[in-house]
Amino acid sequence: MKKACPKCNGTGSIVVDTKICENCDGTGYVDTFEMKNHFKGVNSNARAKFDLDADQDVPCEVCDGKGMVDVLEDCSYCNGTGEITVCNDCGKRIDSDKNYCDECAEKQEEEKMKKQAEREKNPEKLVVESDISGKEIVYELDGLCEMSDLELNSIYRGKVTRVERYGIFVSLNNQVWGLMRTRNSSNKVGDYVFVRITQIKERKREVDMAPASVFKGEYVIKKVKKNIQRTKIETLDDSSMGNVVKVYGEVIQIQQTSGPTIFTITDETAITWAAAFNEP
Repeated sequence: MKKACPKCNGTGSIVVDTKICENCDGTGYVDTFEMKNHFKGVNSNARAKFDLDADQDVPCEVCDGKGMVDVLEDCSYCNGTGEITVCNDCGKRIDSDKNYCDECAEKQEEEKMKKQAEREKNPEKLVVESDISGKEIVYELDGLCEMSDLELNSIYRGKVTRVERYGIFVSLNNQVWGLMRTRNSSNKVGDYVFVRITQIKERKREVDMAPASVFKGEYVIKKVKKNIQRTKIETLDDSSMGNVVKVYGEVIQIQQTSGPTIFTITDETAITWAAAFNEP
């Protein structure tokens, strides 16, 4: 990713010397004006406080009245661009056509191989669309994905659902959300943001997030889809609590309440009920 050059503070140039300002010939002033012409109509008591007979100098706008100006040259550290490219993970400076340093790229490749092996071992768990080489991957969860499907240090696109003094709450889908701790955030409810998963606390049902820096044209959105087997209604029991299940059946009754809408669903094995809430 890009960051401001630490040598020139993002200006692209550094001061190597000073010279006499050519605009004012080193005097620091470019003109004079008569004060008394600016006090016409002012009463005598007020006029007495000023020396209206003296001419006032106009400071040079090029050197701010100093008479000297800085001699600049392109910053050699960033080649005059004002920015450098650093590794997305460790922050080490790298070539501009890369996203990671060699060490982190190797770790990324190892992690990628592990994930691929896991997907081949459990093909029903997650299906991720094809990759585009060389670009940052930003994931979007479909509605069936759960907290257990998140991957640490990966970047996700989510929606701001609440803003507090201590941070903002970000929803990745209707089931997965987390807290991004940040102060003085300019984000508001409804904004889409990029976050990096820093911690997953499954027992507490909590996800910690951090802001993720991604640049336009340097990332690709990947839809993460979860394929799960159909569950027959008769097999639903206490062990199904808290899990996402797929049920195929027929809605035979709809009951509108002051809270959720209750659906009565039947398949060839039994009857169950489902509650639907409006998304906050």
